[in-house]
Amino acid sequence: MTPRRRLALPALLLWCLCALPAPARSQSAATPAPASNEGFNCTANATYPCQAYALYRAGFGGVPLELAAIGDLFAASRFMVAHANNLSTSAVLAARQPLLVPLQCGCPSRSPNAYAPMQYQINAGDTYWIVSTTKLQNLTQYQAVERVNPTLVPTNLDIGQIVTFPIFCQCPTAADNATALVTYVMQPGDTYASIATAFAVDAQSLVSLNGPEQGTRNLSSPEILVPLRRQVPEWLPPIVRVNNISTTPASPPPSNTPAPPS
Repeated sequence: MTPRRRLALPALLLWCLCALPAPARSQSAATPAPASNEGFNCTANATYPCQAYALYRAGFGGVPLELAAIGDLFAASRFMVAHANNLSTSAVLAARQPLLVPLQCGCPSRSPNAYAPMQYQINAGDTYWIVSTTKLQNLTQYQAVERVNPTLVPTNLDIGQIVTFPIFCQCPTAADNATALVTYVMQPGDTYASIATAFAVDAQSLVSLNGPEQGTRNLSSPEILVPLRRQVPEWLPPIVRVNNISTTPASPPPSNTPAPPS
């Protein structure tokens, strides 16, 4: 009996050790959160709402090559778009010219995803997917549009109906070391290295925000976040600065204060 008891004791101890719960993983470490088809997750480490930007290329999806038209699309005045890019309000845009479009980013109605709401009036032939991929250049996804418009029927939209399109965005955390974050849609041939050069940041900062580059390429959503290290328009990233064809003075920021009498 004694040998059997001696053998049973180590077995009992082993069973107890295996039954102990595994140590909890630390939740303080920053975890890359690439975009899903519903956008970037809201996080407790960021402060909402915040100033954010989207990189938008002029002249696509039937949107006129005008600052006013782009401003109207994103519920921003042409003065705001011009100011963000250090352009005159009368600047002549070139086709495919990259522009920073200012966004008010937040988590409306306790949304699990951060976005800037954009009100869009449905035209003939419009669908959530068509507007998202053409006029909005994949800065949102049709699945996210469906989520923020639960009372609308996507297959039965009326001309003139107002639909909220959530423009994907995010607010920076202290660990991001950024004045603001830009939502950038990856283009064919883009790499983290080329995007980092275009925004004057290091490629590792893109990994920290979005996860590994190969993982990003495999996502169904091509949106990534790019940090701005300095305030715009006092400083502009190279992708915007080298395409700035305006030679006239930049517009001052919009103000609600009436001008003093002359």
